[in-house]
Amino acid sequence: MFNINPAVESNFSTRAKMGQSSDVYAVAIAQDGKAYFAKKEIKVTLGGCGG
Repeated sequence: MFNINPAVESNFSTRAKMGQSSDVYAVAIAQDGKAYFAKKEIKVTLGGCGG
């Protein structure tokens, strides 16, 4: 969870180790209460070094 104010540019990245392929979601809740989300399918390869 990140709490930011208007003086901060809201550009974030993170890393996660995954054991199997899955959809990953990001959710942002604005000050006005609106929720925004994005979804990306992440494919995990055997050994973790594939494309």
